[in-house]
Amino acid sequence: MAEQIRVVVVDEEPLMCAVNVAVFNNESDIVVVGSANTADEALDLATACDVMVVSTSLPDLGALRLAQAVTDNELPARVLVVGLGDSEDNILSFIAAGVAGYVLKESSVDEMIEHVRTVAGGSARISPSIARALMDRVADLVRLCDEVGISVGGVANLTPREAEVLELISRGFTNQEIADEMVIELGTVKNHVHNVLRKLNVSNRTDAARYFMLMKGGEAAAAP
Repeated sequence: MAEQIRVVVVDEEPLMCAVNVAVFNNESDIVVVGSANTADEALDLATACDVMVVSTSLPDLGALRLAQAVTDNELPARVLVVGLGDSEDNILSFIAAGVAGYVLKESSVDEMIEHVRTVAGGSARISPSIARALMDRVADLVRLCDEVGISVGGVANLTPREAEVLELISRGFTNQEIADEMVIELGTVKNHVHNVLRKLNVSNRTDAARYFMLMKGGEAAAAP
């Protein structure tokens, strides 16, 4: 027998959570190893499963925050969000947060199950319109980065710690504030900042912050 796909179901409604648990446990190749009603509860289960099936009904952008936390902490679970509307901006926000796939609210139960299998296998299903929107977003990013002389590929070479430093730079943190926030030595921060600037091929913190905010689609804070 092939190895089963381990799933965690996350929904703020206990009844819907129980329904989805029953649906998945009815599949011979899927086993539910846990369930949660909040993003915080779910995060504790992210190391015990292959796929987290997360409802977008979680309050306070819980599904988005959970997806981002799984990505930021490099946890093994792949996040599949369920119940999205077909707004391109909404879907792209979840993709940017690191979700492995999404199920639209008008999708069927069978489609949700197939998405779980697809995501567990390391692939992703996205609609043609979202694929087009992603290509447009990447093209815009390349164009904007080229205008300000920033290396597009540089971010791929950042370590998780350097990426965290870059985010704090974009929020206007000084080196000392970064050291306090990350609980590391000031000298270590300076090394991280130096590496970030070198890998992004920029000469100052302001341009590094601009790069980060271009990736996020926002405006950078003033970087001292």
